[in-house]
Amino acid sequence: REVWPPAVRWTAQEAMVTLRWGGEGAAKMRLYSGPPELTGEVVVTLRAAGVKRTEVLAPDTWATLELELPEADAETLELSIAVARAWTPAEVSGGADTRELGVAVRRAWLE
Repeated sequence: REVWPPAVRWTAQEAMVTLRWGGEGAAKMRLYSGPPELTGEVVVTLRAAGVKRTEVLAPDTWATLELELPEADAETLELSIAVARAWTPAEVSGGADTRELGVAVRRAWLE
């Protein structure tokens, strides 16, 4: 977790989080699409329980994405997030940080 007000966790091009699942009907994720210097749109895909949803975001955007879930008898849910194209801080703003990043996740939860 990074203290980058607010606290976030940068993903790679693909990432996964496991949540306790008590029959909720939706998985939600609050995220930041990346710095304004990114070129082009940020294509984000959420997947869980055999369903997926893709959203297209502009750079420098905070968004809450929602994925409708099927009924299932499971105690945990694996929620994956992927971006179509990763970026590196070194390419965007110079410097030595060559991590391949996706989006910054603030929160993932079930409702």
